[in-house]
Amino acid sequence: MFHPTALLPTLLAALTAATPITSTSTTADHALNARDSPQYQSGQGTYTDGQGTYVTSNSVHHYASGTKCWTDYFVVKHGIIYDDWKQASDKIYCTGTSLCTLNQMSGVQTCETWSVGVEGGVAQGIFNFGVSLGYDLQKCHVAQDVKACNWTDGGCHVIWTRQQLLAQEGYARRRCDDGKGDYTAWLQDFKYTAPTEHADYGCGSKCSDSV
Repeated sequence: MFHPTALLPTLLAALTAATPITSTSTTADHALNARDSPQYQSGQGTYTDGQGTYVTSNSVHHYASGTKCWTDYFVVKHGIIYDDWKQASDKIYCTGTSLCTLNQMSGVQTCETWSVGVEGGVAQGIFNFGVSLGYDLQKCHVAQDVKACNWTDGGCHVIWTRQQLLAQEGYARRRCDDGKGDYTAWLQDFKYTAPTEHADYGCGSKCSDSV
């Protein structure tokens, strides 16, 4: 007579073979898989890994698995650009005079900007790199001095200014070492601008040209 318990060893063997083996991991390892694995992408990187000039690193983290990750910053391009023109004085009425002169205007402040969020140490490192290139960078610059603007038409005028900026473009590279060698987890582009001590000034606008 057949007894159901005779199949028990066979059923247990089949279940054991079908059950996947799972490994335990720490919370830190889950964070590694989420942020620092090659499958994770933050932004659209357009540069080649290793391209440009290395500047600084931050965000070093040691995971329980033994993997170490950090972020490197590279500058690929740099050059002078200009901010938009901004009205930098109130209306100047020259009615009733043959010569109207203004020697100083209202201050217009321009400060450094980042296209992505970074820590203070990274911002300072990129700033210092710009200075090392020979640019007279400022964290913020106030355009407030102007050579004398002279008008002889008896009209109404305003002064405009645009700030000179150093633009630096590059990328952040998330790098990891799992004990078998370094690998790049992801790249993310950034753009950074900082004002120089130079600003352009315009004396030729009439009040009707202003906003």
